[in-house]
Amino acid sequence: MRALLLLCLLAGSAHGLAATESPTGLLPLLEASGAVAGTPWQVVSASPLFCTGSHGGAAVIVVAAGRRIATLVGPTPHTIESGNLSLGSDPVWGSATPTDVDGDGTAELVLVAATREGIGGADLLVVSFNSNCTGWNVTHMVSVPHPTSPSTAWSAATAVSTTVGRVEHSHFDADSSHPAEARPGLGSKGTPVEAAAQKILLLGDQSPQFVLVDATAPGHVVGAADLMGDTDVGWERMAAGCAVDPSGAGTGATGLVITRDAGPTRVALLNFTSLTEVTVLATSALESVAPNTTHWLQPGVGSVFGDGRGTVNLVGTTQSTSTPIVVTLALNGSSTLSIESTHTLDKGGWVSATFSPVLGASVLARPGELQLLGLRSPAAVQATFPVNLLVYGRAEHFLSRRAAVDGTLSQYGFDASMNVTAPLDVNVVKRGLADTHANTYSFIACDTAVGGRASNEGYLAFVNLLSAVSNFSVSGQQVRFWLTVLPPTEAVSSKCQPPPDSPLTPFNETALFDPRLGYLDYAGWALLCGELAVLFPHFVALQVDDMSHDVQPPDGIFTPALVARMSSNLRKHAPWVNLIPTTYYTEGGFVWSLWPDLPKVVDTVLFYFRNQKQGAGPCANPICPWGPRMVTREGGCLAGSCSEATAQNVGGEVADISAGMPSGRPIQVGFYATGHSSLGEPTPRYVRMVMNAILTQGNVAGITFYRMHVPPPTGCGGVVSDTDKGCIVAEIYAGLNDRSGLARATLARRSEL
Repeated sequence: MRALLLLCLLAGSAHGLAATESPTGLLPLLEASGAVAGTPWQVVSASPLFCTGSHGGAAVIVVAAGRRIATLVGPTPHTIESGNLSLGSDPVWGSATPTDVDGDGTAELVLVAATREGIGGADLLVVSFNSNCTGWNVTHMVSVPHPTSPSTAWSAATAVSTTVGRVEHSHFDADSSHPAEARPGLGSKGTPVEAAAQKILLLGDQSPQFVLVDATAPGHVVGAADLMGDTDVGWERMAAGCAVDPSGAGTGATGLVITRDAGPTRVALLNFTSLTEVTVLATSALESVAPNTTHWLQPGVGSVFGDGRGTVNLVGTTQSTSTPIVVTLALNGSSTLSIESTHTLDKGGWVSATFSPVLGASVLARPGELQLLGLRSPAAVQATFPVNLLVYGRAEHFLSRRAAVDGTLSQYGFDASMNVTAPLDVNVVKRGLADTHANTYSFIACDTAVGGRASNEGYLAFVNLLSAVSNFSVSGQQVRFWLTVLPPTEAVSSKCQPPPDSPLTPFNETALFDPRLGYLDYAGWALLCGELAVLFPHFVALQVDDMSHDVQPPDGIFTPALVARMSSNLRKHAPWVNLIPTTYYTEGGFVWSLWPDLPKVVDTVLFYFRNQKQGAGPCANPICPWGPRMVTREGGCLAGSCSEATAQNVGGEVADISAGMPSGRPIQVGFYATGHSSLGEPTPRYVRMVMNAILTQGNVAGITFYRMHVPPPTGCGGVVSDTDKGCIVAEIYAGLNDRSGLARATLARRSEL
């Protein structure tokens, strides 16, 4: 039969070997979301060749369970469409792979049944999609009984091409994962090639181990073979790809990666130049990095570090702890597959995984770069805030956002004592930031002090402010800006409206919002903020005020699905912009006990300390001056001098909030200087004490002063230095800037990736 070639171009320059970078050892969580809550999804697949051209080169993600199917797209995976396949039963799927079965340049989804009884004796289901992935159709139901064990189900499948010289055999290939090169009709260097249908290679645990299938041909089976010179059975997972020698010596191999769980755990790289000659090129035992109880999921071949190398990448979960582990192996020389790095991910059982260019459309993505996409098991998904899709990858994707808010010394809004009214005087903001040595300002999108009742003037003032401070520095730093939007609990009562069209922007702001939602179109706010950040790179964060008050259920709207759309809208144009919710310690219970996966779907949190862990504490004394809306003396402590004894409690609350964050995500901490409507207003001495306490905590990357205070016109000195809140913030912020530029001296103890 014709040779089955999975050809990899060996020229080092084609894979960037001349400038190979060593892996950093970091594989952080980049994105997280919930894919259509309520369905126990079984498999996940992703490819830029699903619905080619409709999503800017990013991989379209497909999840399936029985008849249920859903399509998603990034950068943060969010649902395009969900529905049912035209099936009369609910099969259990064992694996899924993208395959161009008809040679039209777009990929179909091949689903492999875990049991032969699932779809009427068929083993494979081929699903095609419309151009924008909002619809699908079952095109083939293929029965391929194993030649020697007809009742045995196939354990894995991958796509291969029989066209000599083609590299498009698999979405795992380091070249074809690049958006420009993944287009149909292009080879690894962009040279035109003839489109050709792909075959489906099946892996079984009995001899013969490999069966080649043409879903469109009568009889379907094209050929079968065993692994030559290897008597092992029980191989369970498989992927096609190109493994390249990282030394740059030009050594490489194309073929298959197979893994097994039973007995000593192994991975093998196979030389697969002919179906009649499947040989082992390199193997590696995995006991040194993973226990024998590790259950390996879909492997991948390609560059997870964005360095152009074709490494072998494995992901598995340990049966004892359900903790995912990622193992990266490199082909060294002609026959050695060496373990290069291991990564333990956040705890939580996975049922399926794939390596694909999920962030392929990002301006930060490198050619050939892959991300790891994991589908969590239903048992690992928390019902009240279900997050079941996790994306891991090169650290720079997240570090670009983290760097934008590290060392934040912020002033928030305006204190009423400043008498700031509309229209906003830009010089008031500039003087306030300069006088207090603040490097960040958080503007409220519906603040009656600067925007009137409907917030229209406020947004126009914000854009004017961004334009006017493009080259404005404080203590040698370009001042950065956040935009704060109010949650439903406040926006409705404040009669907030969506922003009007600004003459300073090339787009129509109002057109970005759903008129049915108005100001409450938070996905629209995110899209607007991404557009603004392109014009004004010193705009670095969208903050959702009091978001933890409005998380589902039972009263909130900030579901994982909505937050994913918000994050994705931000990332489309400006991947450095952060999504930051305001979070409190309790919401009827400790916030991370209620929603332990909430920290995964945001970039960091702005945590406001008000002594909620202890409660009223010393403020329970009847002589303490609580706020005008106080009903009962409980829930926190900000009441005058009574609150001073609680400043030391900030450490315990910060530690608890930080413990719930994903690795490498320091938090922002805010505190009340102006006061609270029911808890009262603290003293200047409290302000000094709590600021100093916050700045001694680990895992803190910034501090927010609520609300903006400035020194008096007569200046600071003598007694005023200890009795004026504006003088206190100016003194402390100035000390931080003098020592460290971005306040790294006092914030250096934050956790690193």
